[in-house]
Parts: sequence; C-alpha cells; structure tokens
Amino acid sequence: MKTIADQKDQRRFDGFSEATFRFFRGLTENPSKTFWERHQDEWRRDVLAPMERLLAGLEAEFGQGNVLSMRRDNRFSPDPSPYKTFLGAVVTLDNGMCHYVEISAEGMTAAGGWKFNHPPDQVERYRSAVDRDESGQALVQIASRLREKGFVLTGDRIKTVPRGFSPDHPRAEWLGYKTICAEVHWPVDAWMFTEEALNRVADAWRETRPLVDWLGTHVGPSNWTCR
Repeated sequence: MKTIADQKDQRRFDGFSEATFRFFRGLTENPSKTFWERHQDEWRRDVLAPMERLLAGLEAEFGQGNVLSMRRDNRFSPDPSPYKTFLGAVVTLDNGMCHYVEISAEGMTAAGGWKFNHPPDQVERYRSAVDRDESGQALVQIASRLREKGFVLTGDRIKTVPRGFSPDHPRAEWLGYKTICAEVHWPVDAWMFTEEALNRVADAWRETRPLVDWLGTHVGPSNWTCR
C-alpha cells in the first residue's frame, strides 16, 4: 500500500527522461493519429506526467500552470498533421501576460511575456507605449539586458513600421510587434533528466519578469470583444 509520503513523492519533479525525447522523436517522424494511438501509455507516463510535476514544482512561486493541447489547429495551415511535435505549458498571469515552457525532441524552451493572441486593444496600447520616450526606452533597455543573458525576443510582427508611425522612428524595430516575449532554448542535455530542469525554467522565468511587468503595466489584459 502506498503511503501519503509515497503519493507526495510522485508529485515531485525529478526530471524528464530519455523516453520523453524518444517519444517526441517518434512523433516528429510520424505525427499521425496512428502513432498517437499506439503510444498513449508512453505519452501519459513519459511526457504528460513529468510536465505536470514540473508545473506543480513551480506553482508556489509563479502560479498554477496548465498543459496545452497537443492537437494542432490546422484549419488555416497547409500542414494536415493532427498533432504538434512539442508539448507546451503556460502560467497565465492576472496582468494578461504569461510564463511558458516547452519540451520537444530538440530540447526545452522557457519564455515569458506576451505570447498568445493580439487583440486590437492590446496592440494599440503596446505601440503607444513603445512610441512614448520614457516607456519605449525602458522596453529597449529591458530587451538589451535579456539579449545579453542569452534570450531571444520573438513574437508575431509585421515587416514594416505600422501605419501612423514614422519609418525612421527610433524604436521602429519594436513597433512592428503584435506579441512579444523573451525566450531561451536549451538543446537536449543530461541536466534535463534531473530536477535541475525545474531550476533552469524558474531562473528563466525570473529573468523575464522585467519584460512581463512592463507588458503588464503598459499593455495589460484585453477588453476587446468581437462584434
């Protein structure tokens, strides 16, 4: 009979495993319904369970996380594959931003910022904040520090300066973003098979807090509704 201590220990994150990455290598080679149905046990044991334990270990500091669906929304995609080849999880914050972690055959990714969706009111507030000298320069300084620490600034963006802004705007690089987050990627390494993986994600999320806070202050949650 399992004791309460045994049950608690099952919730303790002690790393992913070679089986985790083996599952994703197989799924990447064959992202089909057939593969998925034949490997449900491995998915639950080697991928979903450790991700849930990772989120549980981060919850006290960062809040409750949610594992995202593996199903692809391919309604507007030329790729008919029904499943993603990675597993993502997100902690959604009250300020409208998020922390994100992902595992795939290539390794792990951790990110923080404004990652999903770009309703018009958020985009408008973001660009207004970039345009203003004080808040815009603060964003540039935050981004510069993150890049120095190995983060990449990424997100949905347009290739040109948005309408209404000068092409030679001093922060033209930043005006084109419609979502923006800072992320760091790690290729598969032995530390991912230990609790160090939790520590790395936690450290990355802490490093992105200045960006998350800036976005929470100047962009915030969306109030937009479809009419």
